[in-house]
Amino acid sequence: MQLENLKTKFLGRNSIFYSKIDSTQNEIWRLIENKNTPDGTLVFADIQDKGIGTHGRVWHTDEANNIAFSFFIKTNCNIQRLDGLTIKIANIIVDIFKNQYEINLNIKEPNDITFNNKKIGGILTQTKLVNEKVKYLVVGIGINTKKEKFTDDIKNIATSIKKEFGVDVDTKRFIAEFCNQFEKEIEKRGVIKKMNIGFLFPGQGAQSVGMGRDIYDEYEAARKIYNQVKNITGIDIAKISFEGPEDILNETKYTQLAILTESLAILEILKDNNITANMSAGLSLGEYTALINSKALMFEEGIKIVQKRGEYMQNLLPSGEWQMAAIIGLNDNEVEDVCKKVKSGFVVPANYNSVGQVVISGEKEAINEAEKIAKEMGAKKVRILKTAGPFHTEKLIESSNVFRKDLENITVHKFETKVIKNIDGEIYKETDDVKDILARHIINPVKFSKTIENMLNNGIDTFIEIGPRKNIIRICKKNANK
Repeated sequence: MQLENLKTKFLGRNSIFYSKIDSTQNEIWRLIENKNTPDGTLVFADIQDKGIGTHGRVWHTDEANNIAFSFFIKTNCNIQRLDGLTIKIANIIVDIFKNQYEINLNIKEPNDITFNNKKIGGILTQTKLVNEKVKYLVVGIGINTKKEKFTDDIKNIATSIKKEFGVDVDTKRFIAEFCNQFEKEIEKRGVIKKMNIGFLFPGQGAQSVGMGRDIYDEYEAARKIYNQVKNITGIDIAKISFEGPEDILNETKYTQLAILTESLAILEILKDNNITANMSAGLSLGEYTALINSKALMFEEGIKIVQKRGEYMQNLLPSGEWQMAAIIGLNDNEVEDVCKKVKSGFVVPANYNSVGQVVISGEKEAINEAEKIAKEMGAKKVRILKTAGPFHTEKLIESSNVFRKDLENITVHKFETKVIKNIDGEIYKETDDVKDILARHIINPVKFSKTIENMLNNGIDTFIEIGPRKNIIRICKKNANK
């Protein structure tokens, strides 16, 4: 069950609902033992039958629709950063009830929410210390919103929102707003490090039949993007993406559109969840997704120009059999030497992906010879890619020239976020001739390793790959670890 109106970066993004549980806080500690549980995971329940209050009393609920939730945050901060945090949590709770329901509650320090000296809710904060640093912060919150039955030991000191005010509280709305405010508080305190996010967008080779089907089925925002692309291009890219067949999807004019559309659909979902980037970059085709995301290209114009790009790169290929292949385990200079040693045809480096991974592009026979030479020189692997032309080489000069004429008719707008260009691995500047760069982009190698290096140097510490597969993240890790 997902929380509504959640605007956090991570808190509550992974939420688990139980109709009945022993204790949400106990469940959080159990989840912490599973090291794969995402940071910020939140558990909430209608009924807790073994909840323990802040004074050690049994504090459980027998009726549904009370608020009981707990969450954990990974950190590495000094315990002093948490000073006064419980009171701050209580203030957030009181403010939400005042703003959403015009209910005025009180705080009884250190951790009780009250009305007329009767307890309505409580807060329990726990920490796990490692080497005198807080490794985990666990917060548990219980609020009697509907509860009317209380055990003998607390019936004279407890009450509920429903009993006192006759108000029905929207549990998910309340928890979401709490998460929104609490995440800001712990960012301000330095309990967590604010993420500098960089988006990465893939290019050709990331496609497979069925791509995008999961998000299309689940999210209206994704369906809207697919329908917009269909209306703009006249191509049912959803059908081709979901059903294939593979040979049709692998045609460049469809591949590029399919990958772009899925990436834009995912972007829309992220935006709805308040997840944005400080900087972005794309691998080949992915640069267009980055440009659309930055508003340098408007959506419709971006879709149309990528449609043209794919058509030209497919229809204006020189005759011959062409391939691209990734050489893994040799450095840039060694791959360049491999290409120079090939005698059977044309082959050159096309994508400088990462330390130890360079993509070559050229004639099929030359690629085969390059594979043998590369392995003799110590390459760990040579992998043939699912592409259909000598992309990012001089062999696409006709495509580049024709495409340049279409580019002259587009409008380039001011960048709202920074984008790093493939052609030199540098951030686009206001003085750059974007149209010329995109025309030359087709016939020049992609400097992606430099792109990632530049993003790291600009403080990007969190990379999110947006597309059908997670290929670029592996490249990113290699560059980060070099």
